[in-house]
Amino acid sequence: MEAPGMFLNEIPNKVVRLVAHFFEKLGLKTRFNAFHCAKRIVRQVLYAALGGYSAESCYQLLKVQLSSNEVASADIVLRHLHGLSPEKMQFQLAANIRQARDYAKEHYNEPVKVAIDFHEDEYYGDKNDPHIVGTKNKNGTNYAWRYITAEIVEKGKRLCIECLPVYSDDEKPVVLARVLEQVKRIVKVELVLVDRGFYSVECIRTIKKAMLRIIMPVIKDKKMKPLMNKHSLELPWVGNYTLREKDGETFTLCLKREGDEIYGFATNIPFEECGKEEMKKFVEKISETYDSRWGIETGYRVKSFFKARTTTRDHKIRQLYFFLTVILFNAWILTNQLLEKPITVFLFKHLLEQKFIHTDISPVTQPP
Repeated sequence: MEAPGMFLNEIPNKVVRLVAHFFEKLGLKTRFNAFHCAKRIVRQVLYAALGGYSAESCYQLLKVQLSSNEVASADIVLRHLHGLSPEKMQFQLAANIRQARDYAKEHYNEPVKVAIDFHEDEYYGDKNDPHIVGTKNKNGTNYAWRYITAEIVEKGKRLCIECLPVYSDDEKPVVLARVLEQVKRIVKVELVLVDRGFYSVECIRTIKKAMLRIIMPVIKDKKMKPLMNKHSLELPWVGNYTLREKDGETFTLCLKREGDEIYGFATNIPFEECGKEEMKKFVEKISETYDSRWGIETGYRVKSFFKARTTTRDHKIRQLYFFLTVILFNAWILTNQLLEKPITVFLFKHLLEQKFIHTDISPVTQPP
């Protein structure tokens, strides 16, 4: 295996610009007579994200590698991040995603499959904070910071194309509509894949209103279970189903058996055949297509490698750190699209650290 240093020129300049441009436009400012400039603050934030460090750990580690007067304390870094605008962060993230798509636009000329899902980070603090939401108990808390993301889930085309924070007063169909609107601006959408958390009349109606195809698993409620039992001896089965009798939504229901379990999928992909063989092929296609949704789960695991550690309850810092996981994930994806020989996420982190932390390239000045 070749040493990492032999790959130092393999991070394309486009990727370096992608990361640098986000910080350049973020609006991080220091006073004209401040001892630590914005470049140093951003360098430490990026170092924390690439290494999975807290602000304090980052400070201690960089003091060993750099001159101590070049490194800002954790308090100074976090104080500057607290002054950032959530709206500006959101705007710059959207611009960064468009830039990533444009750099590899030949991959996104055709319609793509997009998965949408929620991601949560546990919250320990005042439950009345409007920036957090109630959730299932996990690790001793019923509250979390929540984000909704949309990701292309096709091999060779993966890209996170939207990310929004979700607050306590946000309604799921409204947030979903915002995501779909933005996604349609970024790529041509062939199909939307969501989990059963979106199984409601309002969410199905929202996706239909956006003129998009959808596949989602159904919930085995008191109406669905008897229907599954009724058709249990004739699976796979396809038919029309109406969710909620009054002011409901009708969709194509696909039922299949796996082992002792019966599973169902809701879709608005038309099925006009009636033969048993056609039903079997249609249900298999729906089930296999939905399996690609797990790409968004893989994406979350990869993004976790770019997540700085923190215990802060400041929603602006939390939002920045989560947005950085998206930006660095996309930068890694873009790197592998531009290179003939793909690199691992770990080598990518090492190379990007060399570019920004141990050279004179400033993350707040776009490199040539």
